[in-house]
Amino acid sequence: MNKEIEKILNSSKNIHQVNTKPYFYSRLISKLEKVNRNEVFYLKYERPFLITMVVFLLGLNFFFITRNNESASINTYTMDIEEIYFDSNKSDIINFTSNEE
Repeated sequence: MNKEIEKILNSSKNIHQVNTKPYFYSRLISKLEKVNRNEVFYLKYERPFLITMVVFLLGLNFFFITRNNESASINTYTMDIEEIYFDSNKSDIINFTSNEE
């Protein structure tokens, strides 16, 4: 086990410093600034917009859920099919024969 650890530690001795291309750091900094600009736009505009939309949709959903529960409890009037049929077709012959019984 100790030999493996020593082997791993000795492998780092062969590492040399890398020679970079000219203007490497200026290109790297410009890419990092571009990423930073995109993130600033997201943090400044997109995130508040998304949070506002989620809150609005949750509020709208809550409004319709509570509204449907109130309207369902108010409309409790029921009617039989026979009542609807006989009220709408009073002059029908079938109505007269079925009412004679």
